[in-house]
Amino acid sequence: METLYSFFNWISLQVDIIVSFFESIPLMLQDLFSYIQLFIIKMKIHAQIRFIQLSFNTAKILLEEIGFNDILAATFNAMPSELRFYAFKFGIPQGLSILANFFTTSFVMRMTR
Repeated sequence: METLYSFFNWISLQVDIIVSFFESIPLMLQDLFSYIQLFIIKMKIHAQIRFIQLSFNTAKILLEEIGFNDILAATFNAMPSELRFYAFKFGIPQGLSILANFFTTSFVMRMTR
């Protein structure tokens, strides 16, 4: 009798496992689609970062081609020595170079979209 009871108990456990599996399918599908969406978002962010890097490199080449850095250096070298000293001390040429890179990168990104 004990064997029969344990057999029915085993059968009921198997049926319960199958039923719980089918009940959890919607949650598993929701998790699957969430991970797929997360992967797509990560790929989009990665692609946008790569696009910004490419645009920045293109902007640096563009500034070199038009000779912006040479013009900036010549302009600062034409300044009086005291003004030039304080300009370099406060990092004004580097700041202007960064701003030029920023605006040129923005221009490149707008032109390629």
